[in-house]
Amino acid sequence: MAWWLLLTALLCAYLPFYLTGAQYTGKWCIPSFTSYRVWRWVWHRFWGLPLSECRWNVDDFSDKSKRYIFGSHPHGVMSLHHIGPMLCPSVCEPGKSFSDLSPISIRRDLAASILFRIPFLRELALLAGAVDADRKVASRLLSEGYSLGIMVGGEQEQILARQGCQLAFVQQRKGHVKLALRFGVSLVPCYCFGETDLYYQSAFAMGLRRWVVKMFGIAITLPIGRNALLPFLPKPVKLFHCVGKPIPVPQVAEPTEAQVTHYHELYIAGLRAVFEENKDACGYPNAELMIV
Repeated sequence: MAWWLLLTALLCAYLPFYLTGAQYTGKWCIPSFTSYRVWRWVWHRFWGLPLSECRWNVDDFSDKSKRYIFGSHPHGVMSLHHIGPMLCPSVCEPGKSFSDLSPISIRRDLAASILFRIPFLRELALLAGAVDADRKVASRLLSEGYSLGIMVGGEQEQILARQGCQLAFVQQRKGHVKLALRFGVSLVPCYCFGETDLYYQSAFAMGLRRWVVKMFGIAITLPIGRNALLPFLPKPVKLFHCVGKPIPVPQVAEPTEAQVTHYHELYIAGLRAVFEENKDACGYPNAELMIV
């Protein structure tokens, strides 16, 4: 009986934190939270992953006052480059983290809504600087002067992830372009080499799984990582998160379809460019980017 009373007391104490709606505000972020060395231990020692590396041209981001929408690909099975290099500087080589380019103090990263329904995991995400991937949330944060990190391909890109396949689900994704136009924020295409090689994913029941994503926004992944006994332990692959050249976007209160299409095409071209410019240095000289 005492255990039930203790559990009930803990749940009652936790419930107010769970119901704060912090995933819509981004106010829970503690910039130093992801710099703790414990995360490097988890990444490097527990998961056995090499330290990651972010690559960008310093001259492209010389104006620190500008806001950006960083669109990153591919999502991958677990989106470890989002959890790691984008949000957690301690898992990167010194001076080569995404936070060295865009500190989380002036950036928030959009994450799937379902993440914020999982107790305790949501608190980790909130402290790291993640917010709900809702259009109203993104608009408010841009109006407050934040830059945004977005996994453009989302759940569709997640279930399409295949080991050895470099794929970006972006042809039908234009929401980030519309946001950029409405707020006059530069678009920055990014690509992470190694993300799709962390796990093997079966194509079993793909039609059904894509239907579930379309109807419910939930990706059913079937990953196999290091081995069949430890399927969620990733393969020891180094991640290279490559940041493209910013695409200047004018501010248009009500962008036309033609304007959205134009900057969407520029975004895809920029994504191809960052892929081609970095694939040799990242160890993928024969890779080809598939845009779907």
